[in-house]
Amino acid sequence: MTEFIDILKNYKIDLLIDIRRFPVSRKFNWFNKDNISEELRKEGISYLWMGEELGGFRKGGYENYTETENYKKGIEKLINISKKKPCV
Repeated sequence: MTEFIDILKNYKIDLLIDIRRFPVSRKFNWFNKDNISEELRKEGISYLWMGEELGGFRKGGYENYTETENYKKGIEKLINISKKKPCV
């Protein structure tokens, strides 16, 4: 986790945007939504989960989902955020 945060700090990242529909990791417990958001907060890095708008595993397939209003609004939100602060 320390190495990951060091990379974010090295690139002066202020916000991590998580687009995983299900923000959990079987391999790295620290990469679960609650854990990573807390650790980032301690380091002064914000966390935003956008999995509902942009995450995968969609009924009818992800490609079809990219044509929906919900997805398009999510992309627009992502673009607007990225213009305001360094994010990844």
